[in-house]
Amino acid sequence: MDNNKYKLILDSISEIVWEVNLTTHKLQIIGGFNNFLEFNNGEITSLMDYADKTIIPEDKERVKDEFSEFLKGNTILLNTQYRIKTKYDQIKWLLISGKRIKLENNLENILIGTVTDITERKNAEEQMIFMAYHDQLTNLPNRVYFMHEMQKLLDTSKDTSDESAVIFIDIDNFNSVNDSFGHRYGDVLLKIVSELIKFCVKDYGMVARIGEDNFLVLIPNIISMAHLKKIIKLISESFENPFEVLDVQTYVTVSMGISVFKEKGSNMDQILKNVDIALHEAKLQGKNNFIFYNDKLGCDIDRKKRIENELQNALDKDEFEIYYQPQVDMDNNKIRGLEALIRWKSPEFGNVPPSEFIPIAEESGLIYKIGEWILVKACLQAKEWKEKGYSFDTISVNISPKQMKNKYFLNLINRVLEDSKLDTTYLEIEITEGTLIKSVKEKSKLLQELVNQNIKVSIDDFGTGYSSLNYLTALPINTLKIDKSFIDKICKDNKSQSIIECIIELSKKLDYNVIAEGVESLEQKELLKKMGCTYIQGYYYSKPLPASMIEDIFNDKEASYAWF
Repeated sequence: MDNNKYKLILDSISEIVWEVNLTTHKLQIIGGFNNFLEFNNGEITSLMDYADKTIIPEDKERVKDEFSEFLKGNTILLNTQYRIKTKYDQIKWLLISGKRIKLENNLENILIGTVTDITERKNAEEQMIFMAYHDQLTNLPNRVYFMHEMQKLLDTSKDTSDESAVIFIDIDNFNSVNDSFGHRYGDVLLKIVSELIKFCVKDYGMVARIGEDNFLVLIPNIISMAHLKKIIKLISESFENPFEVLDVQTYVTVSMGISVFKEKGSNMDQILKNVDIALHEAKLQGKNNFIFYNDKLGCDIDRKKRIENELQNALDKDEFEIYYQPQVDMDNNKIRGLEALIRWKSPEFGNVPPSEFIPIAEESGLIYKIGEWILVKACLQAKEWKEKGYSFDTISVNISPKQMKNKYFLNLINRVLEDSKLDTTYLEIEITEGTLIKSVKEKSKLLQELVNQNIKVSIDDFGTGYSSLNYLTALPINTLKIDKSFIDKICKDNKSQSIIECIIELSKKLDYNVIAEGVESLEQKELLKKMGCTYIQGYYYSKPLPASMIEDIFNDKEASYAWF
């Protein structure tokens, strides 16, 4: 077959055949080489000349070294990839392959091979690699890439004084954005947010998207703490103005957790754990802020996790107990009602205050089991006391906001009352003012169903809320409990006295009972009585007591409560 026919075949399959005579070192090329470059095949005289005239500088020296080894016979096969810049200013990937052939007369050896355009294959490979290490929505590096770069930083650092930082960023309430405007809107917003964070970080670090609304920022070798705080402040301030997305304006904020660490000797898993702890704390403190990780925070979180683990089995191990605190009618020093308060004596932690373990139970979902246990125990105890003839009007049980789901909560109340055989008129449900304010309309319907069954409703911590008093007219309420923070200052603060007087007067006009919580002194008691408050609860009369000691009070007809 002559060269012209051979060339036509090669053109049809987009390959080039080359041959080098090792006696003359002359390079012969057959194929459409000038389709790529600005010169013809005949202008290239050798493999080295080919490398000099066609291969881009970044690949040239490497390829020339491989050509040299092949020409010397140090390698049997040639198989190397490289890039060229075409006459159309395009970068193409080529694969040159070759081998040594000994002719039949044994007097002459030749090198022969092909050049193949592998641009499409390389682009596909690069795209696959990019997709493996980048987020498809924002094109930011993903978690895998971030962890790779962070580990590389830790492995290569040699200076023990160098410090770096990781910032964990979470968009507050992002799910509500998707719920309100749709996922397409949310996706566009995420793209804008990612570019905004990149702009704030600039050349100082790397930004990665690791979850739907979560970003990690790595800032190696931080200039100073002041500079790091400047970056954090810039990120936070960038969210002060509304975002206009698809012709709709919306406000979003971010919470951030930050961990500063030594580049040499640090453990990546521990750093990421620390930054997650800091972010979690920022969320608990109300969102739209940032928290730096420190050892105390780590110890607190560790204790919290251990308490959560112990709570899992505390009910089965019978570690909880109900204490009862009397609510006393000052007119006759008789018990008007009792508030059921849970106590936990843990074998590992000792006496754990409810203010510590109840929030953990709420966050973990254990509050459902614990709340049901309290309700069952309190109702059974109230029924027992009523059967013994003890005189009181109500047993009050605190209810977590998480428990107040219409169907679940109503079914629970009805089941417990039915099982305990306690008359509904003796049960009083205590809910905090903050719980009501968050969803007045929804809670109003739920509470009305309770009131329809003659179950009483009490508002705990009254006066600490942050909303209008209008909800008092919309909710079926029996009792308001004045928060202890006001009672503590009643004898020395005229403003607190005025607030308490207003609450008492308001309660009377709305036909509510009012109970003052946290009364500890005779002076407080007398002042409250003078203001027209009838019922008080606090250490002046009695601290919370186990059921057996409450029975002692009931059995002592002449009991004076002031000694407790």
